[in-house]
Amino acid sequence: MIQFKILKHFPNAWKIDSEGIKTNAIQRLVYENFYEWGHHQPLGSAAHQETPFLFDKVVKYIFAKADPILWGRFFEFAWSPWSDDNRVKSFIERDWNLGLFGRSFAGTEPTNEAIANQIQETLELVRLLLGFDKSEIEKFIEEAKALEPTYREDRVLSKRREEVQIMFEHLLSHIIKARSSA
Repeated sequence: MIQFKILKHFPNAWKIDSEGIKTNAIQRLVYENFYEWGHHQPLGSAAHQETPFLFDKVVKYIFAKADPILWGRFFEFAWSPWSDDNRVKSFIERDWNLGLFGRSFAGTEPTNEAIANQIQETLELVRLLLGFDKSEIEKFIEEAKALEPTYREDRVLSKRREEVQIMFEHLLSHIIKARSSA
């Protein structure tokens, strides 16, 4: 198992944020290594129960300004395989393993400025790093909305469906604002 003690001593200039990732070569290198490492972690495997804990620990230090739960949800969505034409349905119905520790994204506008800033930072990082385009996001939102009757009787899947819909609605809103201010 990799030792992550060094992360506590990571210089702030190396920690990934939405401004630095655009110009800081070290942040880009750190992200590329994180992505490569994370993309090859076997999610949901009983043999790799420590993966979610390692992921959350790494995210806490490397993406210090991002909301760890929201960041984990977007990354897991981006990395997750899907079995049919409905990527959202596949994601909702699989076990969620990443973003287990941190602040919850409850689906309402946060009132605390620090939380709001963390969520905005996360959405900007998703916009910059994960490459979802506007039409994909709109499709994910429509898929989530269409699943509402399917999950009405299942509290867990209903909550997940709602969370996925809200996170992509927030991302879409963020992307639209970013384009209009560019």
